Amino acid sequence: MEGDSLDISNRQIAILRKKLERSEQSRKLIENAKDHYDLVYRFNIQKLDAQNKLLDIKNRELDLVRLELIAKNKELEKTSTTDSLTGLPNRKKML
Repeated sequence: MEGDSLDISNRQIAILRKKLERSEQSRKLIENAKDHYDLVYRFNIQKLDAQNKLLDIKNRELDLVRLELIAKNKELEKTSTTDSLTGLPNRKKML
């Protein structure tokens, strides 16, 4: 009778050890997954930072082109309302 009780206890211990091993494996998998997602997150942040820097550069370039366009439009308006020979206002300016 005592031998049966000992066998049952040993089986229960073996089952608990297997559960503990599976729990430890699960913990390791979760830890690895966490590390992986941390790396992916950091990579995406770096990628976004690089894209933001590029966007800032392109926006500055666009601002410069916009300023050039404004200057050219002013020049064009002046040219279209001024007689090129005399420099006096033409009839478009008077309308």
